[in-house]
Amino acid sequence: DKTNLAASPAGLVATLAKNGITHCLLIQPGAYAFDNRAMLDVIAVSKGTVKALAALPLDAPDEDFIDLKSRGVVGVRLSLITFDPHLFESDKMGAFLR
Repeated sequence: DKTNLAASPAGLVATLAKNGITHCLLIQPGAYAFDNRAMLDVIAVSKGTVKALAALPLDAPDEDFIDLKSRGVVGVRLSLITFDPHLFESDKMGAFLR
C-alpha cells in the first residue's frame, strides 16, 4: 500500500530522491524524546545520504555517542523546552561537553 510506503524510512528516502534532494539532515523531534530508532532506520536505508542530530540525556555514556556516530549521527540536539537556566553550569553539562 503506497500510503504505508510513504511513511516508511524507504518511502522518505524515495521522496527525497524524487524531489532532487541528494542529502538530508534529520533532527530528532522532541516528541520521540531519546528514542532515536526511527531516525536511525532512515539513516540505514539512505546508504549515507541522510545524517542526523540525535537526542541523548546529558548523562548518556560515551558508548552511546560512539554508537550513534558510527550509524550516521553527526551531532546532538539539546531540548530547551524545559530549559534550566543553570544547565550550562551543571556538572552533567561539563561531562557532556567533554
